[in-house]
Amino acid sequence: MITYEWRGRFDNDALNRLHAEGFEHRVLADDSLATVEQHSLGWVCAWKDGTLVGFVNVIWDGAVHAFILDTVVTAQVQRQGIGSELVSLAVQEARSGRM
Repeated sequence: MITYEWRGRFDNDALNRLHAEGFEHRVLADDSLATVEQHSLGWVCAWKDGTLVGFVNVIWDGAVHAFILDTVVTAQVQRQGIGSELVSLAVQEARSGRM
């Protein structure tokens, strides 16, 4: 079962591994949590059995403009609609303005 969480807390290492897999680069040591907390309207995490399996970020200008960035789903659960659900929930929450 996949669960979704708007502005969910995640482990930087888990997101860095997910990004490395999804975007085909080496695992970085980014502090993604600090970055999204500072620069994003929000983000959505997808979880399966406590493991981060998907992520999408909603960047904004601090006023009225926002856009989706870095939608990624681990290969083990692709083709199950998880990416679509991540984006759908991100759009819904961004429109609500809930931070």
